[in-house]
Amino acid sequence: MVILIIFIGLCLTTTLFVCELQKAEAIINFEQKTVSTYDTSNRINNLSKLEFILLIILCVVQIYKILSFSFVVGVCVLVVEIYKRSKNECFISPLDLFDVKQEKKMEVYCKMGCYLYLFFYYIYQVCIFFSRKIK
Repeated sequence: MVILIIFIGLCLTTTLFVCELQKAEAIINFEQKTVSTYDTSNRINNLSKLEFILLIILCVVQIYKILSFSFVVGVCVLVVEIYKRSKNECFISPLDLFDVKQEKKMEVYCKMGCYLYLFFYYIYQVCIFFSRKIK
């Protein structure tokens, strides 16, 4: 059961990282003027919805077998997302994209670092799990 939860967490963390990578790509394409503001804001908004759902699933999975570090990190990121949703800051209109571009870029890079850290934490947990099974 433990390895299943770790594997699910690993998959969810990888998916969240790819989601943030797609957001970063959308912002970079917008800065290079290869896509319109409408396309960029629509892509970021759709990815934000997906990210929110995946974060909820990640936190629910961690409740069954609390890996304290990953649970705390997941809950912290989820609380930030809930706070942004309560203030309607999570959805970007095409006109606001020029104003929040730099802020959104920093947020995406911070979340990417967080998800990458979680990814390696899950890899570490898998190594510990299998090293105990071998002994």
